[in-house]
Amino acid sequence: MMYPMEPGSSFKTINLDYLLTNLGGNAGAAKRLVGMYLSNQPTLLDSLDQGISNTDLHAIKQAVHDIRGSCVLFSANTCLVLARRIEDGLRQMAPDTLPGGVLNDDLMADCLSLRQAVVAMGEELRTVLAVELPGAD
Repeated sequence: MMYPMEPGSSFKTINLDYLLTNLGGNAGAAKRLVGMYLSNQPTLLDSLDQGISNTDLHAIKQAVHDIRGSCVLFSANTCLVLARRIEDGLRQMAPDTLPGGVLNDDLMADCLSLRQAVVAMGEELRTVLAVELPGAD
């Protein structure tokens, strides 16, 4: 059962059922994890932004890896697909280009799309904190 943000709507970027199932239905733990993620989200976005603006492919790789971990936790499939595509694209580049190098147009577009997806995920997760969940402490 997906938990609505308001009557008649459901979460679009996250799967709250997935999180609750993995936590044994513990809504309090789910809300704590959401809160921890939201407090760290600006750092994740800043790391990605810095990597992009400095064309630091190694920094982008690390930021995307960190973001992907959060996407898995919340079953945010759009973020996961983009993160994997970026990681695959970076792996296909010559290893000597990773410390610096040029971000091709496809990877740049994917990075910007990932950033937007992470922001959308954060907006949805903020609503989780305001929703009464079954199993709340």
